[in-house]
Amino acid sequence: MSNPDPLVWKRLEGSGSVRGWIFDLDGTLLDIAPQPDAVQVPNTLIQTLTGLMRHFQGQVAIVSGRSLPDLIHLLPIPSLTLFGNHGAEARWNGKRIECAAQGFDLRDLDGIRPQLRRLAQDFPGLQVEDKGWTVSVHVRHVAAPLLDQVEQTLRQLIAARDLYLRPAQACWEIGSRQGATKGDAVRWLRRHWQNPEPLAIFGDDVTDEDAFNAKGARDVTVIVGSRRPTSAQYCLQTPAELRLGLHSLLSGFPSP
Repeated sequence: MSNPDPLVWKRLEGSGSVRGWIFDLDGTLLDIAPQPDAVQVPNTLIQTLTGLMRHFQGQVAIVSGRSLPDLIHLLPIPSLTLFGNHGAEARWNGKRIECAAQGFDLRDLDGIRPQLRRLAQDFPGLQVEDKGWTVSVHVRHVAAPLLDQVEQTLRQLIAARDLYLRPAQACWEIGSRQGATKGDAVRWLRRHWQNPEPLAIFGDDVTDEDAFNAKGARDVTVIVGSRRPTSAQYCLQTPAELRLGLHSLLSGFPSP
């Protein structure tokens, strides 16, 4: 679907009221930062997520490409469900688990980690973020004439290996083709939440398409930003619009 409809928040209320909420983080709930470690988490977002958990029996989850320790640091809400590395690792009921990732082989990724770490020497401004299960190669500060060469180099590195190379926001994601996806995380939550339908699923990036494509018949999928095409049904323009919409939704609920 190349032209999703603008989200009307009343679509998430009433008789078809959402029972569970799944969010990507960067570019969806949070504005993209110049560097991954420079991201800003507004206090109002922490309050909003806490309020959603209170009103929806804890059925709120973050499903992100960031590592799980990074998510725990950024979102200090002990009971919030977190999926890191696109679903490879999670915190569920306060305990760290490996759910969708069990059994897949990291040897192909391990085999190119040294070469990936050396890329910053060849491409000024390039940053390699090794997250264990996956690796992100950030190119936001690489000179434009070098970007094609970076892509070609990465494709050569993964050639003949069981690895994927996916574009993200000024970034390339590398991981095992047998590894977890955000769609796996959505399906895992649907099995483990008590009353999981319908779900509202929000994302902005190519990796979020896996989550959108795992939707159930009654679920609502929303892309944040201008990336197209997408399989999401609805759209919002910016993370700020999403944060404001969630805040307004919560303000309409009775006080506990």
